[in-house]
Amino acid sequence: MAAQPYCAMACNNNIQVSLNGDCEAEITFDMMLEDPWNPNICSPNGAQAFGVTVMDESGEPIPTSPIVTCDWIGYTLPVKVKHWATGNICWGTIIIEDKLPPVLNCPPVTIWCNEPTDPGNVVPYPTVTDNCDNYPFPQNCGAITLTYEDEWIDYDCVPNNGYSAKINRTWTATDASGNFSKCVQEIWLKRATLSDIQLPPDFTGLPGDQPAFECTSACAQLLDGGDPAFNCTGYPYMHNPSYWIDGPNSFCEINVTYEDTRIDICDGSFKILRDWRLVDWCTGEILNHTQIIKVLDTTTDIVCPAPWTVGTNGGPTSCTWSGNLPAATVNENCSSYEVVVKVYELIPTPPYGLGFTEVLIETINGNGGPIFGLSLGKHRLVYTVTDDCGNHDECETYITVEDDDAPTPVCDEHTQVTLDPDCTAIIYAETFDDGSHDNCCAADELTFEARRFGAWGAYVEFDGDDCPGPVMVFMRVTDCHGNTSEECMVEVLVDDKTDPIITCPPDKEIMCWTDYNDLSLTGEATAVDACGIDAITWQNIQVNLNPCGVGFIRRRFRATDVKGNSSSCIQRIDVVDNTPISVSFPPNYTAQCTTTGGNGYQGGTDPEDLPAPFNKPNINGDDCELLAINHFDQYFPISDNACFKILREWVVIDWCVFDEDGPHDPSNGYYSDVQEIKVLDTAAPVVIEDDVYSVVNGDCKGNLPVCIDGPGCTTSVTIPTPNVDDCAPEDYLTYTVFGDFNSFSNANVGPGTYNVTVRVDDGCNNKTDCDVVILVTDCKKPTPYCQDVFIEIMQTGMVEVWASDFNLGSFDNCPGDLEFSFSANVNNKSRTFTCDDVGSNIVEMWVTDAAGNQDYCEVEVVVQDNMGVCNTGDPLIAGTIETEDNEGVSGIDVEINGTTDMGVVVSDDNGMFNLNVPAGGDYTVTPKFDEDPLNGVTTYDLVLMRKHILGTQLLDSPYKLIAADVNNSENITTFDMVELRKVILQIESDFPNNTSWRFVESAYQFPDETNPWAETFPEVININNLQNAVEDADFVAIKIGDLNGNANTSNLTSTEDRSAGQFVFNIADQKLTAGETYTVEFTAEQLNTLGYQFTLNFDKDALEFVGIENGVAQAENFGLTFVDEGAITTSWNGEASNNKFFGITFVAKQDAQLSDLLSINSRYTKAEAYNTNNDLLDVQLHFNGAEATAFELYQNTPNPFKGETIIGFNLPEAGAATLTINDLSGKTLFVVEGEYSKGYNQVTISSKDLPATGVLYYTLSTANETATNKMILMK
Repeated sequence: MAAQPYCAMACNNNIQVSLNGDCEAEITFDMMLEDPWNPNICSPNGAQAFGVTVMDESGEPIPTSPIVTCDWIGYTLPVKVKHWATGNICWGTIIIEDKLPPVLNCPPVTIWCNEPTDPGNVVPYPTVTDNCDNYPFPQNCGAITLTYEDEWIDYDCVPNNGYSAKINRTWTATDASGNFSKCVQEIWLKRATLSDIQLPPDFTGLPGDQPAFECTSACAQLLDGGDPAFNCTGYPYMHNPSYWIDGPNSFCEINVTYEDTRIDICDGSFKILRDWRLVDWCTGEILNHTQIIKVLDTTTDIVCPAPWTVGTNGGPTSCTWSGNLPAATVNENCSSYEVVVKVYELIPTPPYGLGFTEVLIETINGNGGPIFGLSLGKHRLVYTVTDDCGNHDECETYITVEDDDAPTPVCDEHTQVTLDPDCTAIIYAETFDDGSHDNCCAADELTFEARRFGAWGAYVEFDGDDCPGPVMVFMRVTDCHGNTSEECMVEVLVDDKTDPIITCPPDKEIMCWTDYNDLSLTGEATAVDACGIDAITWQNIQVNLNPCGVGFIRRRFRATDVKGNSSSCIQRIDVVDNTPISVSFPPNYTAQCTTTGGNGYQGGTDPEDLPAPFNKPNINGDDCELLAINHFDQYFPISDNACFKILREWVVIDWCVFDEDGPHDPSNGYYSDVQEIKVLDTAAPVVIEDDVYSVVNGDCKGNLPVCIDGPGCTTSVTIPTPNVDDCAPEDYLTYTVFGDFNSFSNANVGPGTYNVTVRVDDGCNNKTDCDVVILVTDCKKPTPYCQDVFIEIMQTGMVEVWASDFNLGSFDNCPGDLEFSFSANVNNKSRTFTCDDVGSNIVEMWVTDAAGNQDYCEVEVVVQDNMGVCNTGDPLIAGTIETEDNEGVSGIDVEINGTTDMGVVVSDDNGMFNLNVPAGGDYTVTPKFDEDPLNGVTTYDLVLMRKHILGTQLLDSPYKLIAADVNNSENITTFDMVELRKVILQIESDFPNNTSWRFVESAYQFPDETNPWAETFPEVININNLQNAVEDADFVAIKIGDLNGNANTSNLTSTEDRSAGQFVFNIADQKLTAGETYTVEFTAEQLNTLGYQFTLNFDKDALEFVGIENGVAQAENFGLTFVDEGAITTSWNGEASNNKFFGITFVAKQDAQLSDLLSINSRYTKAEAYNTNNDLLDVQLHFNGAEATAFELYQNTPNPFKGETIIGFNLPEAGAATLTINDLSGKTLFVVEGEYSKGYNQVTISSKDLPATGVLYYTLSTANETATNKMILMK
């Protein structure tokens, strides 16, 4: 009985299988099974008892199973083993590996010393084989990588060696599995001798030489440009022309030099003598060789224009052609050349003209060109070109001149025709000719035609219907060559010799008021004619009338018949005035002036105010007269019991009669009389009500409100005079004021109620008084100045602040305490903030003055919870923003955005910020601040930037480099200086391509501190999946443009650097005359100055700016943004070559002293300068020759001020002076002592030196004088 099969097999995992030399391996059962040959485990046993299948990663059998190839190197493959008899299966895994390295063969090689040593050219690659390299599909198994390293052995002219060098080249072959092998290839470089060297040939075209280069070839162009063109002319070589003896790959001990001598032959042709010198370093032998290279121009070529025909153009009297002969096409690329054109006239040979005789008529030295007077017929042109090298060529062409000009018709434009007795006429065309002519044909060779409106013919017919004409006739001419002219026109008239008979109306006399052009009054002419009258017309040929319309007129009448014949006659018309004038002057007049008027009198004395007949003269008989009526008044006060009397002289002039040189009486047209007017006035002036004055129950009252709205607490009060009705002339009225004021114009009036009486006196003892109440009130709002506040939540979860906490020097124009509140309600003085307010809050701070005027400003209240009183349980994000010098920067907006946008927090005075945010979120922390670009920025930063660019003093940190990159170009150039200077000069209000501040994560380390842009530096901090507090979100703050680190980093007042001296501009003082132009030169003696900046102020009401005159400083060093406000900004840095820094041209608008009109301060651009010791200097003006007629202290400018102001003063003589500044209590705030020159001086005061605000007093004291003024400081 046969034994039952059994099998309890187990497979191994991770069996490492190495491929054999054929890059394959067969997987057998005994590789995979544990104890494969034990019959107690499986029966039957042996290779035939098992099946082995290799699977891929997806579980499918591989195509070559059970054999694996290089396709599976590096793979872990599952293997299935099956016991055929029992059907049992087990699984294992194999790892396919290639452990056999490539096989390298590196035979030695010998080459010449000038041949290249790189592999694959003269030096072969080594042979390499690999077990997987010959596999049918090696691309699936990876490539073999060959690398090598060379060891050079220089034999350095070792005698009898025969070699220049040896290379030991170590090759490394690495297969795809990382297996590698090495071998060394020896490369011997054979030494060269001068006898081994092949020299370049001559290029002359002579037997045995190479052809010369044609001048148009590319090689010739290189040679002509100075290029040696070795690729064309050759180079010393050995065995292979491609490998020069001292080429880039040569290791030969041969030195090759050459020198070219150029010899010009002609234009475009030349010869080069190339002297070669070869030196053998090892033997010292020298080989000299001269190579001859020629570049030649051997050809030229000319192509004539095609034959052409032209027409005569010599004008109406010339049968010739003149014009420009076209140029031939010359193909000449190398040499200059000349072209000559010969012109031959072809004269037909008589008697039949079957042949031609050539006659040379002109030679033109040029390629075509102008020719004149070429006659009719055919001409041969021969073009000949000759170049500078003697090459020549010629061609020919023909030009034919034809007559294509039509004759010139000349018509007898006006021809008179008289009809025959039968009323007809025939006129031949030649009759209308008046000298027609042709340029080529004689007059007897011309034919004529004429027509009216029909066909052309030899003549034209006329009859009685054409009378009197004109009749238009057209004529044309044809020459002997058939050219027909344009037509010309003739006007033909048919005569009618009989004139009409005309009769004029009789002469006439009319009155001056009559219309002399009315024929019904002056008469009309009559006329008769055998052929009929066409029209009777008239014209005034002479009008002789004076300004009053008196004189005579001569009138011509003309009669015209239907044939156009006419006759005329003359009529005279006399214009007269037979009625003289009479004048009655107004009688004397007495008026009683009352409030209601009397005798029809309403209170005026002008003629239009008087009743008739007292108001004007009465004139009769003024028919045509030209009259002038005037009156002249004389006033006499309090006369003959009247208030006043007027003697009114009336004058009437008849300009038709009056002669200025004649007597002033009626015979000369002059009439005059004196009228007496008396006014009895017992009525007081009556006030007309207006905005100020009113009448209540007959009493005049006035109410005048006046507002104080200027910088001080006073104003000017002008009391208007009342408008009144009164009999007296305006000149008789007088106005006076008394009471609290005795003048109508009053200055420096403070708040209060004032009572005055305004009196009007009409000069007739009549008076009216008006009681006026003047109420002067402070209408100007106070000026609020606020500061943002950071506050900390108290342990109670709240904090109280007062409106006055936000005050930063608010002031008013008038004395009195100011009240501060959070709204217009003055009682709203405090406010409580709670945990709900943590963060930024905007509130209003209201300021109320003693008069009740109010204004406000917005402030930011940043409520902080640094102690966690309002802890919400959320994690904290906190950090510090500091400069590289570890100064905290306050007021920076820090955005915290992400999964939940938390808005903005603001850094405190120490640069710290914090905010609780929801846990688990992703957040980005971004600090931002883009305000006040001038913070810390001065011209001294330009000085440092220029030193860095020039390399004399480099910026020493990456943060300073970022600060200097003003235009954000990731490079520091003069363009950054230009952008920074524009901001300093106030030409730009910000940096166009940058922000005022930049921020870099504090933890970031620059890979190259001399190039912070080598990689993008982080300007945000990203926090992912926030679970716990992050308290190191720190940043380094960089103020753009601030290279010396003096930017103000807190809300507190920064300290001001004290100056180490003065930089003084000298100006020649002078008196200015209005309308004159002046150039003010600014000079300085301190040429060791590195730079300066300041604001130059000028009185815009007295000076008109014209322009800048360049000196050491140029136009780009000035800003004219505020020139209309009387301010010019300037910034300069560099090296001063002379003491004239610049000039400014003005036109004076008024007479003034120059020193009173100019000053320097920090109004827009801060005033400071820097010397070569890097000391900070004040900038001052000194007026040379300034006159000081008296001790005088001037008002400070500007006033009120914040920042800086200038106090100017005049001293009658040089000496010590002390300037003291006190507050209202008399406390001394600041003292300036110094020695000052005679004339004008000035002192700049900074608000940082004054621990007070509001109204201050400044006093200037010398040994003999003292003066005090008031100024206002705003903060």
